[in-house]
Amino acid sequence: MDSTYKRVINKHAFVGIISSDSFEEEFKSYGKYLSDYFNSGGRMICINSKKEESQSLDYLGKTWRIDLNHIHNEGRIISICRDDYLKEDSIDIKGILKAIEKGLDQLNRKGSNLNQVYITVDYFWRSVEEDELKSIYNNLKTMSKERKTRFIFRYIMKDLKEEHIHILLRNHEVLLLDGVNDFEIYTPFQLIFRSLILLSKYYAVDEKYKKEMKRVEHLRSLGDLMEETVHDVNNLLTTISGYAQLSLATEQSSEVMDYLKIINKTALDGRNVIDKIKDHIRGSYDNKKDYYNLDHIVNNCIEMTRHKFKATYSIDKKRLKMDVGLNSKGYIYANEYEIRQAILNIILNGVDAMENGGILTIRTYDIKDQVVLEIADTGVGIKEEIINKIFDPYFTTKGSNGTGLGLNIVKRMVNNHNGQIHVNSKLGKGTQFTIYFPIVEYKYNIAETINKGYNNI
Repeated sequence: MDSTYKRVINKHAFVGIISSDSFEEEFKSYGKYLSDYFNSGGRMICINSKKEESQSLDYLGKTWRIDLNHIHNEGRIISICRDDYLKEDSIDIKGILKAIEKGLDQLNRKGSNLNQVYITVDYFWRSVEEDELKSIYNNLKTMSKERKTRFIFRYIMKDLKEEHIHILLRNHEVLLLDGVNDFEIYTPFQLIFRSLILLSKYYAVDEKYKKEMKRVEHLRSLGDLMEETVHDVNNLLTTISGYAQLSLATEQSSEVMDYLKIINKTALDGRNVIDKIKDHIRGSYDNKKDYYNLDHIVNNCIEMTRHKFKATYSIDKKRLKMDVGLNSKGYIYANEYEIRQAILNIILNGVDAMENGGILTIRTYDIKDQVVLEIADTGVGIKEEIINKIFDPYFTTKGSNGTGLGLNIVKRMVNNHNGQIHVNSKLGKGTQFTIYFPIVEYKYNIAETINKGYNNI
């Protein structure tokens, strides 16, 4: 291939090289040709730049692996700095053309019959109008013919104006497509034809790719949903089982009634989970929200987990206590089920963390335009090196007993409600989660605060 593109370059006075970018890896092929050219006594005018590193003589020499500075000092390279011809809003085209003519005359006086001009066409030339560009090509063609000079244009495609492309194609009989190791040679017609074929194939493949990615994303989403559902249902079943045990152990009918109410509410939550799956499969999941007092939701969570703190519940007789102080009057706009599941996850994690007993503290209060929920346990705590990972999906410290989804669900549900969640933990001391939700003005008193004055359970 080397000899082929060299013959093409030597045959044509106007050579266009198409490059996607100005990276040196894409222009080594021209360096191979240029090395032979200089070894044969060739001379060059190089339009370069001091401001743009990739257009400096040092950079080009490094790219082509040629000591251009040495050749320049020998007088075989004339460097024209294009920056000297840049005005505020335009380029001094006449000045650049005169500089090229002057440089060629200088080379010819030295008896050179092997001259070429190298020009990089990039963002620098974007201000040139179409008529000006046509005039530039005409002047350079005349110059090439009269002075028997070859012009090498390297086009950086990402920098070109679309309006300039058709002028470019009309002024070259062949174009070299730049590659890492070699060139591909096309006529303008071949290049257009090849580009259209590749473009049509690209869009066909891209459309198939998008459809496949949607399918993969749907399957991944379905898998995540099923994992979450298993986790949520497991929590629900734990609550049902716990209250069933308490119901069998008590003879107080009023207390049994309370437990049955909790069981009923939990069963309704189970139905919500199933509905969520159905809606997701149908593609019509509606995240229903309403106005709720945060204390109302927290109270429901306390009722649903209170069996964990009953002495009769614990098989190993470990003593768990709950310290509650609910002082928020603020309302939030929320999906009550999602917020409740988030709070339940944190409470149950706290219970699991207190292997030898302890106190779970729950506080709510208002700060300016936010309601704050604090849930703290006196459990084993979280290691500093993993605390930043606890919200990651599938990250768990419970081994096969955990799915690693609980806190990830918490984080996502808090984010879905424009909330924030922070965690502080000390190894051997315990962990505290602090959640902030924006307070909203409500139109209807949807959920009344049912604060029975819980202190210690």
